[in-house]
Amino acid sequence: MLKLKKIAYKWELVILLWLALFFNQADRQVFNVVLPAIRDDLGLTDANMGLIATVLLLVCGLLVPVAGIAGDRCNKKNIILVSLLVWSGATLVTGMSCSLWHLILLRSVATGGGEAFYFPAASALIGESHEKTRATALSIHQTAVYVGIICSGYLAGMIADAYGWRMAFYTFGGFGIILAFVLYNRLRDSVVQKKDGAGLVPRAGVKDLAVAIFKKPSFILLALAFAGMNFAGVGFLVWMPTFLHEKYGFTLSRAGFDATFYHHIAAFVGVLAAARITDFLTYKMKRIRVIVSMLVCSRARHLSVSWAKAVLCRFSMSRWCCSAFSAGFMNPTSGRPFTTSSTSGIGLRLRVLCWRSGLSSERWPLTSSVF
Repeated sequence: MLKLKKIAYKWELVILLWLALFFNQADRQVFNVVLPAIRDDLGLTDANMGLIATVLLLVCGLLVPVAGIAGDRCNKKNIILVSLLVWSGATLVTGMSCSLWHLILLRSVATGGGEAFYFPAASALIGESHEKTRATALSIHQTAVYVGIICSGYLAGMIADAYGWRMAFYTFGGFGIILAFVLYNRLRDSVVQKKDGAGLVPRAGVKDLAVAIFKKPSFILLALAFAGMNFAGVGFLVWMPTFLHEKYGFTLSRAGFDATFYHHIAAFVGVLAAARITDFLTYKMKRIRVIVSMLVCSRARHLSVSWAKAVLCRFSMSRWCCSAFSAGFMNPTSGRPFTTSSTSGIGLRLRVLCWRSGLSSERWPLTSSVF
């Protein structure tokens, strides 16, 4: 009976954190979908809107190593709860913004800071409960990224079309706060915290970790590959809804849906398939790390080509669907599924330093080249 309860909880944990990650990504995408409405309402420029998106990613990139240290030393449940409350509260209050500085402080700094602390703690918490099914569990968790972006792409646009852009922030931020109370009642404390107050994660200093990482030549190459991949990816997510809205006269809801659905539904399917393959192959196929490196670069090329086709070529839904689907299906190959086992037994801070080396990367597969 005790074993059954343990098995049931480890999958309940995945579901609960899936919901948290859903709002993590949905809250981020809300801004991208209603960007033209905010810009026109507050009299801002495209450069101003790009600055807001850039500062958010910069804050995330700078704070994630700090989040890794906190994950080593503190209760991961508490980190997740505080993170969720901070970014959800900031999203809700963003709806009250009246100037560029309001948006930078609330959207970029507060939301970005809250989101930065979620991924390291959530990934580690799932890893503690899943051993043989770790890649599958993390991949199921990762599908929330795609579902959150797709749903937010449509729902935020629909709400903005009907009630204005401010209501979109109120809605998503409010539901995130409600979810935080659910997680407070259902999540258990970290296994590491219960078994050993000092933690089971190695406590090497940050300097030692950095030296160990940068001694690996492939680390720099993969960091550059991920930076390139996310250069295309972030530009795509931030500006594609606005491009469709302004150039083709789509409503905010349709622009948000078409900009996200085809790409991310393919990624959703691909990441689940990749997880099962990886759980089977990773321990048997040492050169899977090299394959990951090649697929990262391939995905960057696919995404860049998809974006270029939409901007430079004559737009058609069939062409857009094929390009976006192709780029999306490459996404799982550069995510957690193909590198999960290679991060087993590695300190949380070390994983995080690798994970964020491309600054805006949302995952930590870079570790596959380090070890």
